[in-house]
Amino acid sequence: MATLLRRSLRIAPRTLTPQITAYSISTMEHHTAKLDTTLTSKIQHFLDSSNFAVVANFKDFKPAQPKPNYRIVEWYINHQPDKGVTAVHIDKNNNPAVLPEGKSLLPTVESFENLQSNVAGMSPSSLENTSVSIVINAKETIRILRQAKDMNARAIWIQPGAMGEYGSDAGTLDARRQIEEFISTSGLADRMIWGGPCVMVEGLEVLRKRGQGQAKF
Repeated sequence: MATLLRRSLRIAPRTLTPQITAYSISTMEHHTAKLDTTLTSKIQHFLDSSNFAVVANFKDFKPAQPKPNYRIVEWYINHQPDKGVTAVHIDKNNNPAVLPEGKSLLPTVESFENLQSNVAGMSPSSLENTSVSIVINAKETIRILRQAKDMNARAIWIQPGAMGEYGSDAGTLDARRQIEEFISTSGLADRMIWGGPCVMVEGLEVLRKRGQGQAKF
């Protein structure tokens, strides 16, 4: 069920502890995927969406060490201020989303299935005007990918770590295999970004080339 939280993100300075779900800021500052024509075109298509959804677990906000999921939501708020941003909180134990106190409203839904009902102007069964960022455990990523396909998401960005790049247990390796198979067989590869690029790095670079991006996280 959709929940509207009277909160937004106020992010602390760059003191992010490395997480399995994404790069630390220090790593991101040294990481740059090759922005060839194909990747640039995919990023432009992704960023031209009317709405953005960040799929992650939002149960644990620490002001001194904000995790990548919080930083990515803040990135969209800062760099796409005229567009909708929704936090999709995924927690198998039903822990509530925890977001910092702030001045504005941040829409939050408690499952991916409820996302379309929370975005203005969206048809009941389509996410055609929504780009989806996945910042979650790889074992959850494949389920979200399948749902995003069924709902016709405009574009999908699998953030570093959400494919299981940093895990070696059998469950994570199997999840990565399923994700790679999905990418190759789903017919969505031309509107998916995966394998290293981060929206806060490559997305910002594309915005800068358009004269829109500023160096702020």
